[in-house]
Amino acid sequence: MRVFASILITFSLWPTLASAYAPPPEFIVSRSIKERKSLRSVEWTARITDMKTQTAFKEHLRVEFPSGRLFATYSGLSDEPYGSHEADSAALSRLGRFWMIVTLDSGGARVRSALSELGVLPGDTTESKLFRSGKSVMWGWGDAVRVFFGKDTFLPMGYSSRSESGSDSLSFESFMLAGNQLQVPKFAAVISGALSYRFEIRSVKVDVSAKAAPVATTRVEVPQVKGWVSLVR
Repeated sequence: MRVFASILITFSLWPTLASAYAPPPEFIVSRSIKERKSLRSVEWTARITDMKTQTAFKEHLRVEFPSGRLFATYSGLSDEPYGSHEADSAALSRLGRFWMIVTLDSGGARVRSALSELGVLPGDTTESKLFRSGKSVMWGWGDAVRVFFGKDTFLPMGYSSRSESGSDSLSFESFMLAGNQLQVPKFAAVISGALSYRFEIRSVKVDVSAKAAPVATTRVEVPQVKGWVSLVR
């Protein structure tokens, strides 16, 4: 709980720091994409915890970046099946687009398209600002919608959106190395209204040959899992 509490921070409340030089947002985005090079796919097994009910379950996910295909299966901690979910990048939620495309995809055109759809594609007059949360310092831009990247690492660190209908936020606390190049978020916090989840990767692989997809999928019916899928997948 202490680790999770440290990342349940509303981005809009983070203080802005003065900066003598702020790299242009386009430079930050380009550096972030460069770190991922020619990544084709990611697979992981993760533990998801619904913080409201303290219900935990597993997510087994594969995302293929050139095709934009995502397939996930869900189960209880004792591996009882909870159903599966399949989507493509065009159908991802706003938080899902930031996580699966802006954070992980190696395709520059796809990343910039996602940023445009999210309303934070850098323009000629967009300026980067420094934000601090605890010991973390990040570059960020945007107003009602904001994105954050690590000051020195240029890793995507978070996304937040505020509107009259509510607010959403996704924040990454730490990353882990997958393969030789890819930094994958190890811990994440997702908050949307009364919903809040904690994500923790248990194992991850990159560029593994895909197995044949199931002929039919089963619907996710467990409420806590449905909430997770609706927010980020």
